[in-house]
Amino acid sequence: MHVKARLIFILFTVLFVLYMLFPLQSCRNMQEAGRKTTNNIRTYQDNNSRQTDTIGPTTVPAYPGTIHYELPDGYVLRIRLEGDEHGHVAKTPDGYYLLMNDEGFYEYAFKNQDNEMVSTDIRARNQEDRTGEEQQLLNQLTD
Repeated sequence: MHVKARLIFILFTVLFVLYMLFPLQSCRNMQEAGRKTTNNIRTYQDNNSRQTDTIGPTTVPAYPGTIHYELPDGYVLRIRLEGDEHGHVAKTPDGYYLLMNDEGFYEYAFKNQDNEMVSTDIRARNQEDRTGEEQQLLNQLTD
């Protein structure tokens, strides 16, 4: 029993030391990241207007890969997102625009003359599951 207690004490001591070391390392990394961000923010002066602007961190892009999105009926639709945190658009992997309806289903969409997204009211499906009618509609959207 004495040996078990000693091993447990050693184990907890090692864990405590590791716990103390790694948070310190994380704090150092955060401080370095903060310094780099501060160094990246530059102020410059426009010679013409004498106005001072600040260039800050860049925007965060949308997730670059294909997303498997489960619709309310259990169908798994593959989508891609384009844009950043200020605005994004969902598309099928083969490039057709998508809008989500009030029921939580994605529908094919297109941009109108005013560059606004308009739904076709036809639920989106993966390319291999589309009917001939759906494919005809999509062909018309690209014309």
